[in-house]
Amino acid sequence: MGKPRLVVVPMLAVLVGCGGDGGAGDSGACTEIGCQPASAQVQIAGLPSTPAVVELCAGETCTTVRGSRRRLGRVVVDLPESAAKEVRVRIAVRNGGEVIARDAALIPVEELRPNGPDCPPVCRFARGRLDLDTGELLPS
Repeated sequence: MGKPRLVVVPMLAVLVGCGGDGGAGDSGACTEIGCQPASAQVQIAGLPSTPAVVELCAGETCTTVRGSRRRLGRVVVDLPESAAKEVRVRIAVRNGGEVIARDAALIPVEELRPNGPDCPPVCRFARGRLDLDTGELLPS
């Protein structure tokens, strides 16, 4: 019976040692929820029923998306690594070759830690909205 105790006791010590805080301090173990790539996202309201073209830029990073109202409801572009507290976002919407909205705004960069305040990763994003009736790009 002595041998099983010697095996069990070290195993318990190993199990207790593995139950550390995972880098989360006293708040508990970190989970492993990940992030989407850092992005600037603009929700567009009032799109025409006919296909349109949207050019969206965050800093010097730009994307052009063509499509229907459904595809263009939310347009996303990579967030530059240099964007710290805010990023300059520019948007242009064309329909039938005509510019129907064009604006730019400084949008705050938000950070989210889905695994807790002391756990990686840090998710970064900037969110805005463009109402085609007013043509104004605003943080959301």
